[in-house]
Amino acid sequence: MSILPHLDSLLLYQQLDEAQSQIDSILPIVENNVHIKSDNNLLLNLKYRRLLIMDVQEYSPATILKELIELLKETNNAGLIALSYKVHLLIALQQEKAENLDLCLRYLNHAHQLFEDYHLDSLFSTYCIRRSSYLRFVNERDSSLLYAKQALAYADKYNNQNDLRDAYLLIGSYYAKKQDIDNAIKYNLMLIEKLKSKGNIPFLAIGYINLSMNYLKQNNFEMARASADSACKHFDKIPKNYQSLIFRNKYKIWEAEGKFDSAFFYLNKYHSLEIENLQEDDKIKAKRIEEEYRIDLKETSLKLKNQQLLFIICVATIILLALILILLKNRKINTQNKTIQSQILTLEKVLEQKQTLLSELQHRVKNNLQYVISFLEMQKESANFNNLEEIIRENQNRIHSMALLHKKLSVQEDFNIINLKNYLTELTSVVKESYDNQKQKIALNVHCEIDAFPLDKALPIGLIVTELISNSMKHAFHKVSIGVITIEISETKDGFQLYYSDNGPGFDFYQTQHKGLGMEIINGLIKQLKGTVHVNNSNAFELNIQFK
Repeated sequence: MSILPHLDSLLLYQQLDEAQSQIDSILPIVENNVHIKSDNNLLLNLKYRRLLIMDVQEYSPATILKELIELLKETNNAGLIALSYKVHLLIALQQEKAENLDLCLRYLNHAHQLFEDYHLDSLFSTYCIRRSSYLRFVNERDSSLLYAKQALAYADKYNNQNDLRDAYLLIGSYYAKKQDIDNAIKYNLMLIEKLKSKGNIPFLAIGYINLSMNYLKQNNFEMARASADSACKHFDKIPKNYQSLIFRNKYKIWEAEGKFDSAFFYLNKYHSLEIENLQEDDKIKAKRIEEEYRIDLKETSLKLKNQQLLFIICVATIILLALILILLKNRKINTQNKTIQSQILTLEKVLEQKQTLLSELQHRVKNNLQYVISFLEMQKESANFNNLEEIIRENQNRIHSMALLHKKLSVQEDFNIINLKNYLTELTSVVKESYDNQKQKIALNVHCEIDAFPLDKALPIGLIVTELISNSMKHAFHKVSIGVITIEISETKDGFQLYYSDNGPGFDFYQTQHKGLGMEIINGLIKQLKGTVHVNNSNAFELNIQFK
């Protein structure tokens, strides 16, 4: 069984094609020469590793589970305890991917019972990884962290490289989710050091990408760029889906630094590579459909051979039955052919929709960048060292409002309609948080029952709300203990109404000498909406905008 460690090494370093080729060449030989127990052990272990490859290649869980259940029966009959334990955990993984969490937990518990009964300490790290992943799915993240750290200890003790890598990734992901970026960086660095020593290039690139994103969350742009560049060193040696992550990472860094030309350059490269990946995925899916079809044909052929044997032995009545079965099988094959053709047409339609979406997103990005250029041009003359930080924060909020709209657009099919309620809820929270401090207590109330809203009006509304909240946070609440901001958007018989108020002292909205750039932007956007304005300063500041 010396072939097995070699295959495990190929799987560790993601050399899947080579591993698959070797299994394909060995498996038929072993299947035709299973005479002794050791040969049967080798056969079942080869089948298990073939299913591991199918999992990495993202075959559907249903396809893999069908073979895993059969393999589990064979391993139990052969008394292969360690292999049965591994198969249980791989079944749990497929059930997790299929979101059958109850079944996932059941197989995890079976595996744990095998661990306790047979003291499988050297394999326990894999159980801890799977348990940690399951707990993350059911939102028990603290327990998930405990199992991930337990997996790390066992994997390090027994030199289980796959589990060691996965444990670091799980722990880093936990701390990143908790916004504990220092610990996230710490575990990513530990992962990178481990992978460097083992020469595991694909996951080393992922480690650097994760590290770069963590530095970006700290606004440590220098280290974020350095980590991204380290990932780029391995660009030609990693899969294309990892390459696209590198471009996405670089786009995020340049965008955060406000270098929009570079951000736009990498955004284009990211989307271009994503399209290539989608096309390749479509080809792979079509190939898998064909493979499953060939498997069905093979099974059909075996059944037909059995029927032919029965034909030789049985009487004329059985001959007639065999012919009927053949006709039914042919009809089934024709139906499957039609299904495959339909699926291929569906995939082509999806690809066309993705290409249309990319074109629309690129158009929106170009328009939003033009807005940014206009804002910066308007503030160029007023910039000085005293107000530079405030100018940066204001422009960050404006960019957030446009970027958030772009994000909402990118996950829906209709390019001209946006869910206004979700957009405003998330946008107002972002703007408020950018000004929040411990000394001020600000209550923000947003009321909007409009889901579908025209995109050409959503961007001006988002920018108006951004400017109004920024103005209130800066000027309205110096003399009040608790600041209250209320935003309501409703549909009227003549169009729409935007209502905004705060409980500050108010100001003269129409007095031009007190206007800043924010007021100029608001008035310009109201004109763009062809809206009318009503202001009330009797008790606090209230603004009503009517538009169609």
